[in-house]
Amino acid sequence: MAATLPDAWAPTYTNIAWAGAGVGNMVDGGSDSCGTRYEPQVDQIRDLASDDTWNIVVVTVGINTTNWTQVVVHLTRDTTFSFTQRGDQDACRTAVRDRWNIAERRAYITQRARETSEALMSQTNARVYWTGYYDITGTELAPLWIPVGEPCTDQMGYALDQLHGALRDGLDPEVTWIDIDQEVATHKWAGWPHPNPEGHRTIGLMVAEAIGR
Repeated sequence: MAATLPDAWAPTYTNIAWAGAGVGNMVDGGSDSCGTRYEPQVDQIRDLASDDTWNIVVVTVGINTTNWTQVVVHLTRDTTFSFTQRGDQDACRTAVRDRWNIAERRAYITQRARETSEALMSQTNARVYWTGYYDITGTELAPLWIPVGEPCTDQMGYALDQLHGALRDGLDPEVTWIDIDQEVATHKWAGWPHPNPEGHRTIGLMVAEAIGR
């Protein structure tokens, strides 16, 4: 489709994501684990969005505002050495209900999602889409190694509901929420459980479908 458009309408894509960014960094800026400093992403989006054309902003942020990475690291170790379905269930419940700090972070996530979405809606002419997170249950860390398997299904669903609820409670009514409710392929080994190229394509197609409605 892009090839059929006049040059003046040619679409451009800019990615301003950075590793480890949380929802507060959208407004405040911050630094990654290597110490590289980043300006607030809302400011960058405002500068990129041109008033004389159409603009679309797609946001995925929130999980890094919690200790989810550490939770999954511990859970991977615990399920590896549980050896039973009941052991996996108990490990997942402990991870999500006891180790994860969503309860302490929920109000903050909601407030910062509100500030971010209101700033984007008021400071740009963009249509804003906010995507949820995908379920990592059943994804392989390595061939034949699934650290978060079927026994974790209920707890992973609960975790997504809690995070998505915190985010959606803060979003401006004009922001479109996109549920990532399909299986998403992930990297193995060090890249797990982030999406691999096929996984990115799956998410991208879901976003494109939402934009085209």
